[in-house]
Amino acid sequence: MANRKQLYYTKDSISQTFIAKEGEFVFKNTLKPYTGIYINANGQFLTGPTPSETSKIIIPVNSKLEEKNSIRYFELTGLEFNKHTSPFIFYPQPIENDYMTGQFQRYFVQKKNEPNIIYEIDSDQFTAVNKDNKEGIDGNLYYKIEIQWMLKGDEPEKMNRKNIDFADIKYPGIANFLSNVSQFVLE
Repeated sequence: MANRKQLYYTKDSISQTFIAKEGEFVFKNTLKPYTGIYINANGQFLTGPTPSETSKIIIPVNSKLEEKNSIRYFELTGLEFNKHTSPFIFYPQPIENDYMTGQFQRYFVQKKNEPNIIYEIDSDQFTAVNKDNKEGIDGNLYYKIEIQWMLKGDEPEKMNRKNIDFADIKYPGIANFLSNVSQFVLE
């Protein structure tokens, strides 16, 4: 979609008139709500019954734009910031191969401004964490944490405690989250 109006629109590129109801459209430049008559002119939504010098570009309200942070991002950059997803909790279940090797990886995200908010996630979510407005968890909001978890061997609980304590130096709060160092350990 173009950022400004065209100088001229052919008659066949202008739609019939529509009426924008409350909550359907906002002005592109200010994000203030728009209600009233509009048209679709060559893929742009314009205010008024015909394209004119006074017509303004309007855009449909996207549910993601309703979020306060997304609106601010849009105001600053003109881009929507809506592809990130929230983390969903994953409950790991070591498989036979993990027990044969004696270990497996566990993945977590920790909210940067609220370090007590920690989620265990799967490897796919972990890999998809990004800061680039791509599908996945927002790397601007969450730290990624990966911990090697021992399942058997010489004192696996002690190794798990060391790995947790090491991670807790950089990500305070993870030690409280992972208090059971014998979880999944083979007796």
